[in-house]
Amino acid sequence: RASLRGSRTAEVAEAYNDGETIQKLMERYGVSRGTILDHLANYALGDNALRPGEDLLAQSALRPEMQNAVLMAFRELGGEYLKPVFDRMNGAANYDELKVMRLVYLSEQE
Repeated sequence: RASLRGSRTAEVAEAYNDGETIQKLMERYGVSRGTILDHLANYALGDNALRPGEDLLAQSALRPEMQNAVLMAFRELGGEYLKPVFDRMNGAANYDELKVMRLVYLSEQE
C-alpha cells in the first residue's frame, strides 16, 4: 500500500483522531460527509488506527438492532468491501449507512 503520510486522507484522519467531528471536517474541507467517511475508511484500511467515538455511531440513522446486525456482518466478512455486507443485509442498509458502520467496525480493530 502507498504511504498516506502528508496526504489529504492522513490530514483528515489525524484531525479526526485529535477529536475533530465529522461535521467540522466537512466544513473545514468543504466536502460531503461521504468524502470524509471515505478518507477515514481509506486511512483505517491502510492499517492505521481510528479513534472509536460516539461521533461515528451518531452518524448512523439505523436502529440499534440493525446497527448490530451490520456490525456482525462486517466482523464476519471484513471491511474492505461494502457490497458483500450490502448483500448480506438484503439491501436493508444503504451504502451511506454501510460507510458509517464500516468506520465503526474499523475503529474497533487494533
